[in-house]
Amino acid sequence: MALPNLIDPATPPGSQDISLGDDRIRELKQAIIDIFGLPSNTNISVAGFSFVAAGLQIINFQDIAADPTVAGRVQRNAANLKFHDGTASRTLLTDVSGAILASLLTTKGDLIVRDASTPQRFPVGANDLSPVADSAQTLGVKWDGVRTVKESGGPTNLVLGAITDGQFLKRSGTTVVGAVPSPFSTEFISADQTVTFSSVLTVAHGLASKPKLVQVSLKNATAELNYSTGDEVCVSLSADGSTVNGFIWYAWDATNVKVFTTSRALVPDKSTGTRTDITAANWKFVVRAWL
Repeated sequence: MALPNLIDPATPPGSQDISLGDDRIRELKQAIIDIFGLPSNTNISVAGFSFVAAGLQIINFQDIAADPTVAGRVQRNAANLKFHDGTASRTLLTDVSGAILASLLTTKGDLIVRDASTPQRFPVGANDLSPVADSAQTLGVKWDGVRTVKESGGPTNLVLGAITDGQFLKRSGTTVVGAVPSPFSTEFISADQTVTFSSVLTVAHGLASKPKLVQVSLKNATAELNYSTGDEVCVSLSADGSTVNGFIWYAWDATNVKVFTTSRALVPDKSTGTRTDITAANWKFVVRAWL
């Protein structure tokens, strides 16, 4: 029997058993068996083909170092096995030794991360969590609800979990915290100040510039005129109607707040509203300023 000189890539006319392959492959094996008088179940390796009793087992492709240019031709180009489909050369197989298998992921939202040496599945976390680097974890990352933002070259770490609805960001020392929205950036509140009639009280506010708003109040220290300890009355015009006696006013600049008093101070009774002289020792001044 003559050896066939062509292996037809078309659909084989004989058996569709892929272990046997094309009829001419089987004819090639049979030709070799007949020529050498070998038993039909002999394993044969010749010219890049390896046969076992059931049929073709191995085909060794030499590296042609080029893609096929003839329709129907299969050939090896480096690590790729190429096939020409009549229009162009297509890659049938390629070296996937460095590829990551799709089967590594099992669940919607899974991520791929690397452990000390190989790619690994990082299972999807719960809703609203973010991946955070953590060298203590086997995979070097974990799911966490606290997101940290660090200002480049700056002083702060911002922990978003500490900020509640309606708050804005405020620097406090070396951290950033949540704070209630305010048109002012800085507030000053003085310690309780002694009330002295016919005098000028000077309080340094310590703000970076002249305050946008200043308030001075009288704070009750000993119950009087139906006020309880801790109650406050906003300082305003309290003259007796015919003179400026009883009038308290204040002024401020970039450094100080000054409170001016006359020989008396009148405060409305908390119950009746009647303006009445206060006892200086029963009250304290409190100065507030905002920048």
